[in-house]
Amino acid sequence: MKYPLRSFRLYMALRTYSIYVAPLMLAAVLALTILAGLITGIVTGFPLPQEVASTFTGLGMLVSVLIGFFISSAALAVNRTFATVLAFGGTRRDFWVGSSMGFAVTALIAATCGTILLGLEHLTDGWMIGLPVFATPVLGDGHPVVTFVAIFAYSMAALFTGAAFGTIFRAFGATAVTGAIVGAVLLLAAAVALFVWQRDFTMDFIRSLGAWAPTVGVAAFAVVCLAVSYGANQRATV
Repeated sequence: MKYPLRSFRLYMALRTYSIYVAPLMLAAVLALTILAGLITGIVTGFPLPQEVASTFTGLGMLVSVLIGFFISSAALAVNRTFATVLAFGGTRRDFWVGSSMGFAVTALIAATCGTILLGLEHLTDGWMIGLPVFATPVLGDGHPVVTFVAIFAYSMAALFTGAAFGTIFRAFGATAVTGAIVGAVLLLAAAVALFVWQRDFTMDFIRSLGAWAPTVGVAAFAVVCLAVSYGANQRATV
């Protein structure tokens, strides 16, 4: 485990990206969401009516923090540390294992912070204005365990997505990245088409999962990105 740990330490050395930014951005998005809720409440009154509060789905937080930031940071991380790990005698597998360990730590930090904020949200009855930021359908509808696992899964999916694209860039160049993005969009479109075609079966399956449904879907996507990043990593050059 000597070389994977070196790769892990290289990733964690930039603490701004690996440790500090996730909770800071969660706090920033929380503040902006509360501000939006306050502005909305000027018209609707406080606490926010249920039909208004339900429009705050948490998707903005996922896109701006967990998805957008983690994809870009993971892409930069794999390109920044790859050559260093190999130069010190590590293998591609060592690099991938160490980076994955770092991704897990970052995801755990985000999940822990998100769950703590969910607890504060419950204690304050929705930040004192009836506003759900973390108690939303995509994060488990207020169940702490589901929220923790959901944020961890979303984070890992985003980090491995960034790692996959970053590694594809290193292994095959910018043209291949463009092709990978187009391919990912086509696969997503195919998945949506399959969902529509088999909507009765799919909806029954989703309902059977309950609050876990979004998390299970994202976890499956994370596994796919993990496999893609590992395969591309084996072909990457210094």
